[in-house]
Amino acid sequence: MKPMKSASAKTIFEELKRSAGSFGEKDQALLHCESALMRTGRIYEAFDEFVRTPNPKSSATDHRMAVEKKAGELWKKCEAELMSAKDHLKQRDIEMNHVIDALLGIVDANEKPFQATEVRQALKAMSKQERLACLHTAIEGNDTTVMGSVFSGHSFLSGLTQGQFNQFQKSASLKNAQSEMKLKAILRHADELCDMQLNRIAANVQGLTSKSINRLAEQADAASAKLQKAMA
Repeated sequence: MKPMKSASAKTIFEELKRSAGSFGEKDQALLHCESALMRTGRIYEAFDEFVRTPNPKSSATDHRMAVEKKAGELWKKCEAELMSAKDHLKQRDIEMNHVIDALLGIVDANEKPFQATEVRQALKAMSKQERLACLHTAIEGNDTTVMGSVFSGHSFLSGLTQGQFNQFQKSASLKNAQSEMKLKAILRHADELCDMQLNRIAANVQGLTSKSINRLAEQADAASAKLQKAMA
């Protein structure tokens, strides 16, 4: 498949930014990714046109060499653009993890270790049914003291299995950090689009065989000769 075109990238990111809500129009990582995909799309479209329209004055060999040179330049430029966007997306995802930690009370719990320890010990001393009910209530009521205490320590410190711990933390994040979790999902999707663009550009550049390039150049040479003969 061909790499994503500039217009397609713009359309996709308009929808992603709408989905991101208040983050959409101002999130620099998303804007950077959109710009990178649009630029690489324009670059590849121009390169594709260059491959398909050889200079009539150039020989097949000359055109092949020119295409190989431009292909190397294109790959270097597009890889740099997209990897930079991916790095920005990764950093933004890390930032959102910190924001979610703060919303769930984890940051505050780390600053109050003795209080967090007491809460975990109290939970561990409960029966399984009481403990699970307490955590459900804390998540529904956005009780950051209980949530932060639990999620800032290892699962067994609160009497939970690792599976229970992971499920509770996911539920707490989806309930009390909805916008931030949605943005993280959109960031992952944007990263996948960068990977797709990289893979498609690589595949299409590698797919340019000397035979296909020579055929295009020979067609241009033949058309030029035909024109010269007609005008003689």
